Formats: sequence, C-alpha cells, structure tokens
Amino acid sequence: MDLLIAPGTVDASKADTAPETGTPGWATDGDPVKQIARTVFPAYAYNALLAEIYNVIVGAKLTPDRTDNTQLFKAISQIATGSESAYFLKSGDTAAWVTSNGWMVAGNSRVMSGGSGADGAIQTGDYVWSDGITAYGYGKMAVSLSVTDVNGKGSDYRSGGLLQFTAYDGTQTNFYFRGDGYIYDPSGNKFLKAADVLPYFSAASGSGNTSLTNIQGCNWDSAANNSYVQVTGGKVSLAVPTLAYLSKSLTDYAQPKGNYQPAGDYQPSGNYIIGLSGGKLLQDFVVAVDSSGVHDITLPQALSLSPSSIAISHGLTNGSNASVSVLGGWTATGFQIQTNGATSVNFLVSGTP
Repeated sequence: MDLLIAPGTVDASKADTAPETGTPGWATDGDPVKQIARTVFPAYAYNALLAEIYNVIVGAKLTPDRTDNTQLFKAISQIATGSESAYFLKSGDTAAWVTSNGWMVAGNSRVMSGGSGADGAIQTGDYVWSDGITAYGYGKMAVSLSVTDVNGKGSDYRSGGLLQFTAYDGTQTNFYFRGDGYIYDPSGNKFLKAADVLPYFSAASGSGNTSLTNIQGCNWDSAANNSYVQVTGGKVSLAVPTLAYLSKSLTDYAQPKGNYQPAGDYQPSGNYIIGLSGGKLLQDFVVAVDSSGVHDITLPQALSLSPSSIAISHGLTNGSNASVSVLGGWTATGFQIQTNGATSVNFLVSGTP
C-alpha cells in the first residue's frame, strides 16, 4: 500500500483538507423525484480515508510498499502483539525464552523489559527474559519472570525484574526489582524496608532518645515543668515546649502568690497605686504654688467620682512649715487649696478610678 500515484497529485502541503463549515453526512446516488442531488466525492474525502490507513502502517514502523496490499493487516497484527515479528502463540504453545528490545505480551497486558540506554532506551540483546508469564486474573496479577543482565549493565538501577502499572488514562509507570532485594521507582529512588527505618525512631520516651531527623523528647516522663520536644542539628537547637507544659506555666503565672497582686491586674507605671479596698486608687503628687491665696489643683489621674479623701503630707517654704488648707468643692478632676505664701505641697488623694 502506498500513497496515490497518478497525474495531478500534489504533496501534503497542497492536498485538499476538510472544509471549515458544513454539516457532516453520508454519500448518496441522488433521487430526482425527491430532488436530492448526487453526492460529489471531493478530493479531501479520499485524502482522509488514505491518511487513516497510511498512518496505521507508518505508526507500526512499516515502510509503505505499493506492491503489498497486506500492510494494513500486518500493521494491526504487529500493534496488537507488540512484536516486530507479528505473530500470536496458539493455545498450548510455550515460549521457553524471549529476547526483547521492546514489549512482551501476555493476554491484554504488556510488560516492557528494562533498558540501560540514554533516557531508559531499550538496548537490543541486553536482557533475556525467562520463565515466562504464568497468569493474569481478575483483581490480581500472578507473574513469574526473571531478567538476566547479559551485557553486564547491572550498575543501572533499571536492570532486574520490572513491574508496570497502567492507569485508566493510559499513563504507564515502571517499578524495578533489583538483585539487592529493593524496589526502585522510575527515577531510581529506592523503597526502604521496615528494618531500614526502625532504627531512626525512638523505642521509648525519655531524655536524650534520638529519633528520625534528630528529634528528642526531653524529660518526657518527668514531673518537671520543662518537658519538651527538641530538634537538634549541628550547632542549632530548637526546643518546642509541650502543650501541657505551656498550659501549666500560664495557669501558675495567673494565680495570686500569697498576698501579691494577681498577675491579671498589672500595676501601670505612674504616681499612683491601684487595687486598694473597694477598688480605690491612691495618688501621690506634689504641687508648687508661688503666692498666697486660693489655687486650683488638678489630679494627675482623673477619677470617676469626687475624691474619698485628701491628705496633705507636708507644706514647706525654705524649710519652714507654711499654712495650707484644703477647701470644699471637690470634683472628679481636682479641688482647691488656700495657702499663706509660696510653698510646695505633697498630696495623697484616694478615690474611685
């Protein structure tokens, strides 16, 4: 089979192709009574039929031959079997061994022999399959095979038995079984065994037990407050306290210690004291006046009500007592005093903040 050989043919770049518009349909000889015209068979339709057949033959790696009209059958047979020789074993026949540079076929499944060429290319004659494929069942795969590395390419992780998985979308993944007793993924990563991993995990908790990634449980069985998980590496140490330790620490910190102020009621900075009986606040401040008379005094910390009490600690002028008195009219923000001369007065004022 080959492409058309006739006057008026063109190369692929000039061949007619299907029109972009129109409704696909079927051919007819026409019906004058019903006014149905005869179908005109266009060149693009012939090209489409020819291309479908031509691509199957070429896809099977056969060379188109104008004198051989059995190439389509050969191509389909070769694709179905996966073998360049294109043959099927009859029922009861046994293949003692097969040398493969491509696919081995068992039922509806294909198994590819391992390769050691660039990018995993298959090397003809490198691998000899023996023992054959025994069975495939519903939901299970029973297979008995071995691979001999006849050309000494055992350094390649792809030498050894091969198991291939084909997903529903046709994606194929190869896993390799080597003589070292390990399974390797398509990238050559080794699947570790349980015995390889167990030494990296702590058998019990306690201080200094090293496990995977250098994780240590410190004081884990101790009643001490500093039980924690520690990750160490080189000169870097990162300690992560346990939730139990954090909860206990926060609870202890928030509790009153004897007669001390509870941690939840912090004492703000300033010239006053909070947390007195009845929730009162005590202010301690000094005011200087430069003359005799009535003076307005403003509280450093405004109250919500008028002061409960106002006491004068002292009033001094050049080391001598000066006459100072507190007048009425107390408010939440201040009060008035009467002085006899310039003086500096220290007040103690209590009230509700």
